[in-house]
Amino acid sequence: MLNFLKGKLDDTVASFNTGVAKFKTRETAEAIVAIMTGVSFADGAFEPEERKKMVQAFTKHQILSQFDFSVLKRKHDELVDVFDLDIDEGLVACLRELQDVVKAPQEQREAILRAGVMLAKADGEFEEEEKAFLRRCAKTLGLDSAEYGL
Repeated sequence: MLNFLKGKLDDTVASFNTGVAKFKTRETAEAIVAIMTGVSFADGAFEPEERKKMVQAFTKHQILSQFDFSVLKRKHDELVDVFDLDIDEGLVACLRELQDVVKAPQEQREAILRAGVMLAKADGEFEEEEKAFLRRCAKTLGLDSAEYGL
């Protein structure tokens, strides 16, 4: 019985990893970095908890961890440079990055949106500005924001 359960668990993990692996595209990784960067600036302040969670995501997120950290950081830094000039332009730049995945499978677009929601909740406060940005992301991705509590 124990071997049967272990086998089922191994099959489930393998299936999950296969599912995640199909999302390993540069566009998906950049979209996740963009949505997370946008969320981190949406309320006007890049909170320390958000910064910590983002760095963790670069190395531990099922999709992002498959990419070179320096590539992810470079995309993040490019977006931060835009935010440094103007918050609204930074948000628009993040939404523009999502355009590259609008024709991706729904499951892939959902994974991107969930990454943004996860980061928004990282500091314990799901702020209205973050929700508003994520609603714009959901619309851009062709997803129903209500399904994500937005």
